[in-house]
Amino acid sequence: MAEDTGSITITGGTLNIAVTGTATKGLKADGNVDVSGGDITITTSGGGKWDEADQKTKAATCISADGNVNITAGTLLLASTGSGGKGISCDGDLVVGGGDIIVNTSGGMYAYVNGNEYTDYTGNTDYLTSDQKSSPKGMKADGNVTINGGTISVTTTGNGGEGIESKAVLAINDGTIVVNSNDDAINSSSHMYIKGGDITVVATDNDGLDSNGNLYISGGVVRAFGARSPECGIDANEEGGYSVIFTGGTLLAVGGGNSVPGTSESTQPYVQASMSVTAGTEVTLKSGNTVLATFTVPSNYSSSNQGGGMWTAAAPGGGGGPGGGGFGGGGFGGSSVLVSCAGLTSGSSYTLTSGTASSTVTATLQGNSGGRPW
Repeated sequence: MAEDTGSITITGGTLNIAVTGTATKGLKADGNVDVSGGDITITTSGGGKWDEADQKTKAATCISADGNVNITAGTLLLASTGSGGKGISCDGDLVVGGGDIIVNTSGGMYAYVNGNEYTDYTGNTDYLTSDQKSSPKGMKADGNVTINGGTISVTTTGNGGEGIESKAVLAINDGTIVVNSNDDAINSSSHMYIKGGDITVVATDNDGLDSNGNLYISGGVVRAFGARSPECGIDANEEGGYSVIFTGGTLLAVGGGNSVPGTSESTQPYVQASMSVTAGTEVTLKSGNTVLATFTVPSNYSSSNQGGGMWTAAAPGGGGGPGGGGFGGGGFGGSSVLVSCAGLTSGSSYTLTSGTASSTVTATLQGNSGGRPW
């Protein structure tokens, strides 16, 4: 489709777009993309490329905007199969207020290293700039990401594939969100706020929720599954002086470790234990015979990703840098399982059950944090 010189507005109708070729775009706006209705299907099958003039990598994208992307209604089916491909990418803010959005990416990471192009790069990326690589992503904004409603399903299967990413602040206020990713399921370069919604995320090779600032949870129902240690179910950048902060909501976090509150701003207690977690089973927290919270483990969660830590904290701990992890209860014998919900009293004992195994746990408001133990 020809590149638009301004903004694109879609209010209804049926739109089917299929493009091939390296770094091609289904919809491309120099300004904003606004969708308030319609049935939109876009597929891209081209891989990434190195742009010699701009000195940066570029990748195929279903919807691309130099400005903002705003979606309030409609049905969007977006699929990208090429290296570094993306569903939605914008230089400004991404706001979702409604609609049904399904995004699938299957390509690996595109990288340009020492004059060589790699279509499925699996090497060390620590020394690569953002211009040297293009990771596959479901939904990505260089500005803020705000989700106020709608139904969102994102699946990324290729190496380095992230689900939903903000290069600034990410906020979820409502909506139903399911993310299955290779890399971080939901990531923010600054603070992350979860105030509502129903959220299920499973990351096979990194963190479920990864905030490079504070991670605030004040509402909603959250099920966050990360990979084995040192990755986390929930991860705040504690090495940078940030923390997770619980003031409401219902949360289950499972991973090799989990960040825990390190500040008195957190007012809702949590419990944590090292336990085995199996796909399709229930994780339940009880006070006596009263069920305070119950969660169903997603059928695609792999127990082979859990546990494997080298160290277990004496007290609930956690944290680490971006993409890193805490080790609160994430040592040998299972995953770090953390639950926070209404009805908990700090210092009181509860029963945490995973499948047929149970553990007596004590609620606390604030735990030890200090990053990795080495």
